[in-house]
Order: sequence, then C-alpha cells, then structure tokens
Amino acid sequence: MDKIEHIPDPDNLEAISQASLDKAIKRHEMYMRGQVGGLRATLRYKNLSGLDLSARNLSQVDLTCCSLKNANLRGASLVGSVLFGCDLRYADLQEADFARADLRGTNLMGANLSNSNLSDADLREGKIMMRGEGGSLVERPRLGAPGSNTILRGAKLRETNMHGAQARAADFSEADLTKINLRDTDLFNAKFIDSNMAYADMTGADLSYSDLTGSILDGAMMARTEQTGMRIKDYTVLKKQDLKLLKPTEKILDLLRDHKNWVRSVGKKGERLNLSGYNLQGIVNFDIDLLVAGVAQNSIFIGQNLSGTQMQSCVFDRSDFRDCEMRDSDFRGSSFRECNLSRADMASSNLSALVIGVKDGKKKLKRSDFSGANMRYINLEKADLRNSVFMGVDFSHANLKGADLRGADLTGAKLDNADIENTILANED
Repeated sequence: MDKIEHIPDPDNLEAISQASLDKAIKRHEMYMRGQVGGLRATLRYKNLSGLDLSARNLSQVDLTCCSLKNANLRGASLVGSVLFGCDLRYADLQEADFARADLRGTNLMGANLSNSNLSDADLREGKIMMRGEGGSLVERPRLGAPGSNTILRGAKLRETNMHGAQARAADFSEADLTKINLRDTDLFNAKFIDSNMAYADMTGADLSYSDLTGSILDGAMMARTEQTGMRIKDYTVLKKQDLKLLKPTEKILDLLRDHKNWVRSVGKKGERLNLSGYNLQGIVNFDIDLLVAGVAQNSIFIGQNLSGTQMQSCVFDRSDFRDCEMRDSDFRGSSFRECNLSRADMASSNLSALVIGVKDGKKKLKRSDFSGANMRYINLEKADLRNSVFMGVDFSHANLKGADLRGADLTGAKLDNADIENTILANED
C-alpha cells in the first residue's frame, strides 16, 4: 500500500502521453492473454485526461484516483478494474464493460455510459486519506465536486446494465436512466432528483431512503422494491398528463407530408404542421427531415432522435427536449423559449440567427431565442450559436467546447461549471 505522504494532490497528477499510455496498455493486453513480456498496468494517480482508451482491454487495471476527464473509453473492457476516486467527468464510456469494477467515490458527472455494463460494480462512497499540514490525516480532495459519494449527476446511462451493483448514496440526479437495468441493486439513500427513469427496471432493488423527487417514472418497474423512507414527491408519469397522444397510426406521416407541401408551395398547398400539446415520446423513426416553420409548443419530445433535421424558424416554446439527440441539425431562427433541453445533444448544430432578407444593404436577421431555457448538461460542442438570445438560460455543466457565441445575448445566463474550452466569445477582426 502506498505511503500516505506520497499521494499527490488531484491537480498535481503526472501527465501521461498517448504514446506512453498505448505502450503500457499493449503490455497489459499481453499480460491478460498470458503472453511472455506482458505486464499488468498500474496507472495510479496519473493524468489521462482526453486520451483515447477506446476498445482496449483494461480489465484488472489499477487506475486509482486518475483523471480521465473527457477521455474516450468507448467499448473498453474494464472488468474488475480499480477506478477508486477517479475523475471521469464528461468521459465517453458508451458500451464499456465495468462488471465487478471498483467505482467507489468516482466523479462521473456528465459522462456518457449508454449501453455500458456495470453489473456487480461497486459505486458506494469512497475516500482516500492523505497527510495534511502538521501531519494530521485529512480527506484527499477531488476535482469537480466535494465529498466522497459516487457522482453520476447529468450522466447518460440509457439502457445500462447495473444489475446487482452496490450504489449506496450514489447521486444520479438529473441523469438519463431510460431503460436502465437496476434489478436487485443496492440504492439505499441514493439520489435520483429530476432524473429520467422512464422504463427503468428496479425490480427487487433496495430504494430505502432514496430520493426520486421530480423524476420521470413513465413505465418504470418497481416490483418487490424496499421503499422504507423513499421520497417520491412531484414525480411524473407522462402517460397520465393531459397531453394528446400522437402515434404513427394517427396519420403522422400524412401530417408531415402536408407540412412539406405547405413549405414548398409557400403556404398555397398543404397545411402548416402544429404539434402543440402532443406527447411525442417513444415514437420510433419520427423521420422529420423538413420541419421548417413548424409549431410544437408545450409538447413532449423526450428521448427523440432529431439529428440532422431542418428546423429553421420553428416555434417550440415551453416544450420538453430532455435527452434528445439533436446533432448536426439546423435550428436557425427558431424559438425555444422556456424549453427544457437538459442533457440534449446538439453538438455541431446550427442555432444561429436566420438571414431573412436584406434592407438598405444590411442583412435582416431572425434570432434564435432560448430565453429562460434549461440547458443544464447539454452538449453544444462546436455548435454555431452566433447572434442568438440566451437571456436567463441555465448552462450549468454544459459542454460549450469550441462553440461560437459571437454576438449572442447571454444576459443573466448561468454558466456554473460549464466547459468553455476554445469557445469563441468575441467578434474577431
């Protein structure tokens, strides 16, 4: 066991290059295959932020207290690995295998664990002690959040397998837990505040003293759960809301076809699409390739795939887009006032102002308006946000890396813990 005085502070971790990491992992993979020259990788207290470990065999690797922020571990095998106290904020962990891994005290805020396997993993509280001033023992601090519980706030855990995991006091607040497998999981005193738990399977789980306040529980299964002291105030079951249901059998394709004719004929044929008040959650293959000037106010889009769509000059005020895939789409000139876009993925999308004409030699712009919207944990990496209105928007924990915000109105916007690396904020000559 390492001597306490040798444990480095989290902001003084030794940085490892991609080349050095690749060499260590190659020897580790040889070790796992039983080949001569193999060596088990020990990477304790190293800075691996932003590095690529995707699809590698990292089973049984010791990564205690490493920084893996923004790292790519997609499809990696971490079976039985030690990630005690790691910083995994915003890491890509999709389809990774964490079976039986030690994840105690890890910070997974904003990480994407969709379709990953955490069966029998340990996500309980965990702390490391270090020598403080005067020789006394103090709890080692960690980056991103205080305390010693495992943090998954704002994380994407869609269809993740956590069967039988130990997750006492883990914080899943504002996370996407759609269709997650939590069967027989220890969730004593866990937090699920404002999380999306639609169709989650919690059969046989221990939910004693857990907090599900404000969570979405549409289709969730909770048979044989222990619920002593469980808090479940203000939860939501969407199917019981006073919303119109729109299914493919209700001529949705006809509505879209009429709208396309309306757009292409400049209003002379067809009919403008108006989906205001509809529950669109769960509609498969929505197939919206042209929604220009459409209207859908007070509607539910939760979890929809809207990537690559044309949605210029639309009106979506007060609609719910939580957990939607909206990458590479065109939203120029659209209104998202007071919308809930928490955890939506709008990377590389165009949310800038729409040029609607020229007057006196100057371009006339229709600005996209997100005033009052909830954009916590949203992914806006490399998005075009020029000249748009973000008055009073909550960008807490948002990914704004490489986004273009020139000319945007950020009056009253909240940017707590947002990632603004390489964000363009001022007009350039």
